[in-house]
Amino acid sequence: MKNILFWVSLFLSVSTLSFGQSSDISMLRFYDNNAAIKADTSDWAIHRNIKEIKLGTNGQPTLSIGGDLRLQAWNFSNPNFGDNGSSQAFINQRLLIHTNTQISNTLRVFAQIGSMHTQGKDFNIPDIDVNKLAMMQLFADINFKLGANFQLRAGRQELSYGDSRMISFREGPNIRLSYDGFKLSMRKKNLQGDFFIVRPMVNNEGIFDDETSDEELVFSTYWTLNSKNNLKFDFYYFGHKKDNVFYFDYANRNNETRHSLGFRLDKTKSPFFYNTEVTYQFGKFGEDNINAFQQIGQIGYQFNDAKYAPLFKIQEFIHSGDKDQNDGTINTFRTISARPSTGSKFGFASSNAIILMPEVNISPAKALTLKARYMWIWRYSTNDIIYNPGNSSIMRNGIAEEGFNEKFLAEGFEFDAAYIANKHLSFDLQAGFFTAGDYATATGAGERLSSFLFNCSYKF
Repeated sequence: MKNILFWVSLFLSVSTLSFGQSSDISMLRFYDNNAAIKADTSDWAIHRNIKEIKLGTNGQPTLSIGGDLRLQAWNFSNPNFGDNGSSQAFINQRLLIHTNTQISNTLRVFAQIGSMHTQGKDFNIPDIDVNKLAMMQLFADINFKLGANFQLRAGRQELSYGDSRMISFREGPNIRLSYDGFKLSMRKKNLQGDFFIVRPMVNNEGIFDDETSDEELVFSTYWTLNSKNNLKFDFYYFGHKKDNVFYFDYANRNNETRHSLGFRLDKTKSPFFYNTEVTYQFGKFGEDNINAFQQIGQIGYQFNDAKYAPLFKIQEFIHSGDKDQNDGTINTFRTISARPSTGSKFGFASSNAIILMPEVNISPAKALTLKARYMWIWRYSTNDIIYNPGNSSIMRNGIAEEGFNEKFLAEGFEFDAAYIANKHLSFDLQAGFFTAGDYATATGAGERLSSFLFNCSYKF
């Protein structure tokens, strides 16, 4: 039954192709501009009538209803360079429905439920593949002024800051990640800052059976200063306590308290754009010290007046790895839940890696963007390995002694065609072709990897 409903909804969504693009609908749906969607007379009435529904006689409360439908079709040849079999094909389905109730100028309540399913996989990965029905978000916002604009948020919520390189809502996998806790936000002129203390949600496959993790605690503050010349300066602190942490060169799992200090400088407006981010980490893993870092950079230029508005950029990522397993210090960088530097086709964590990625984009039509990038991936340290995104296991099946003399992991092309039909409907087609490097060959099958993804997303 759920498949029939999905395809009916998808068919209805295709009929909306005539509308123009808009930024009224956000990836984080609690940021939606529901009033603008309601006022857009070029949109279909079915989309407008479910926004800003008046529940009272004086204009408040108001109720807005929305949702997300996403279909993904994946096909891998030699996943993990042949270590996980010769082929894998599967379909992900995700349905999210939310309500935004603006009770007054001071108070609002946001709720979101989700149903996520995977078909065709040999085995489901806990936390990211299947959840029959879950409360994905449920929080209340209280707004008040004390010399600046403040907002207190309490409940289950999604989080994302900067370029999502430290914490994110995990958009790539089938199940997004939410956190239970509190967030206090301050806004004054060009300065904004957040304080939050949260625990991640633990996904279970049943109906409303998810739990709040008692093994992780995140306590953080993130600040952004916007300048008049399109520059943004972010500076942040993330505290992260986590039980039963794993590192391959330590005999036992242990509890860890990790502190991250960082800054990010970002200029996003074209034609010339750039950003750089540096994060330093310290803390304790049991009795051992932590001393790790990451450095991320991007620089590019877009020729806005040229045909197809070509854009050229190059990105680099450095995530430290452990130098010496016997020195009492862990140098492996670890995020809380970051957007992977290599994307979704590898499933590597942002740990012990050096990545170089030149890219070119063109826009043959207003709604169509074509991208081509080349990627080189090395290990940062030959005394550390490649982890999965949760840093809970090793990504290589074999740990051959000769493999530890090698750094080069992989290289290859990736192509992406993204079509944004309108504010509601988008399509994305990706293909990747990668050759195993010396390290991947020495520690596993070392086969050529190819991946194909078709993604269709409908938001209302």
